[in-house]
Amino acid sequence: MEEIASIIFLLSLSFLFSGSEVAFFSLTPLHKRKLRSEKTGRLILRLISSPYRLLSTILFGNTAVNSYASSLFALLSARLFYRVGISEHFSYLFDIALFTAILLVVGEITPKLIAIRHSESFSRKASYFLYPLYVVLLPVSLPFSMLLDRLLKRGRAARERPILEEINFVLKRAREENGMPPYEYRVIKESLNILTAPVREYMVPRKEIKAIEENTPMEEAFDVFLRTRHSRFPVYKNSLDEIMGILDFPYLFRKVGAVDPEKPVREYMRPAFFVPETMRLIDLIRKFRKTSEKLAIVIDEYGGTSGIITLWDIEREITGELGEETEIENVLEIKKIGKNMYIVSGDMDIEQLGEILGIELGREGTVAGHIMDISGRVPEEGERIETKEVIFEVLQKSGETIESVKVILR
Repeated sequence: MEEIASIIFLLSLSFLFSGSEVAFFSLTPLHKRKLRSEKTGRLILRLISSPYRLLSTILFGNTAVNSYASSLFALLSARLFYRVGISEHFSYLFDIALFTAILLVVGEITPKLIAIRHSESFSRKASYFLYPLYVVLLPVSLPFSMLLDRLLKRGRAARERPILEEINFVLKRAREENGMPPYEYRVIKESLNILTAPVREYMVPRKEIKAIEENTPMEEAFDVFLRTRHSRFPVYKNSLDEIMGILDFPYLFRKVGAVDPEKPVREYMRPAFFVPETMRLIDLIRKFRKTSEKLAIVIDEYGGTSGIITLWDIEREITGELGEETEIENVLEIKKIGKNMYIVSGDMDIEQLGEILGIELGREGTVAGHIMDISGRVPEEGERIETKEVIFEVLQKSGETIESVKVILR
């Protein structure tokens, strides 16, 4: 009976370790911000602040209890089969099959499914048990976590080094053999250095963030937009550590259309996009491209807000161009008036209009210029110019200049 009780106890520990392996690493930035103000939460944040060390502790504990439980189960089954006269070979095979099935269900599949669905509550319960082990197993877990950290960094560096070395070689050769101007060489080198730097070096720091409280009326938010000339704002509740979403004015003007000025901004905000402050700018650019986001909330290791960074911030560092101001101008040049219907300024960039509408219209020139290229003349007010993708209707002219156009998506 003692051996059976020991096996049950060890399987319970295996359940806890396996669930913890998923629960702690499934906590979202929203969970982490919520945990900052709680005693148990701070304990959890302390554990996940060193993820490799925490993982080493969990894996070491899980391996130990599974090995011990397996040995006890083998001893118990061998004794039982010996009493009933079954061969040792069959006993060994039966032991492997049965204990593997038990371990998969009790020690792997079930706890991980529960931990995925209830990561926060599972982490709370497990933290009291894990933290003493986290401290006691420091001599074992720390070397493993340091080794893992070094191997991962070395692996990433090894993948990137040939590319960076090749770029540097091409640059050096271009300067020496083709007479690349020193200024151009320096600009490209600095751009490479910027792209491999962590986000925290180029983010807008917390104290300089322009954010809007979630209950602010849209009318006030629009005044902030016009006054600051920023196109996107974090929306917070209580403090900047509780970012609830993003108020995206370009998105509002393009997709939403009419906005009730008395409604709070929380009814118009979009989900926030969070990134760690250690992420490199080149990786963030890939994320921006993949998700079509333009602004990221930068969080520290405890889930607190340490800053924000936009795609325009990165572009400005590399090229010196003020992309966000151009975007704001384009936003103010288009207004949604109905389903698939927009009013745009005649001097709006045609490529920008195509990007907003999600179609290919042209690469160069303005909307007015594009219409005149298609028709071969300056159309009159009220005249429609039709293409495969859209219908352009000239709404207003000033002399021979097209001032405003209605665009209807087919």
